[in-house]
Amino acid sequence: VIEAPKYLQVTGVAFVAPPNPGPVPLARRPFMTPAEIENERQTHRAELVAFQTYHNCDKALQNQLITAVEERYIKGLHQGIVGYSNRTTYKFLAHLYAHYGIITPSMLQESYAKMTQPYNPAMPIKMFFEQLEAA
Repeated sequence: VIEAPKYLQVTGVAFVAPPNPGPVPLARRPFMTPAEIENERQTHRAELVAFQTYHNCDKALQNQLITAVEERYIKGLHQGIVGYSNRTTYKFLAHLYAHYGIITPSMLQESYAKMTQPYNPAMPIKMFFEQLEAA
């Protein structure tokens, strides 16, 4: 995940998601020639393909993240009825990094302490695995 200013610094070009070009434009000026009208249609078609490709790719990546990441880590992004549909892949990655991407030494010690707690052999092995997963 890279912030917009850093992206600009690294690439020299600002990132702008392709905007929705809207419906096919009518002749914008009176007395346009057929060639000018066709040129506008082709430009619109190219802009629409760029928009659809960007958003379809973003949605596919988002679905892969939702499938790959446990619900508890992304639950904060879920919005009632609409679920995750108003979120972008960037939002998912930024959320995951902000909440789980930075591990401090104290977090490691806490996790280690949880993982090394004594296990009671009389308990089902499933309980031991759950203890390790929770750590």
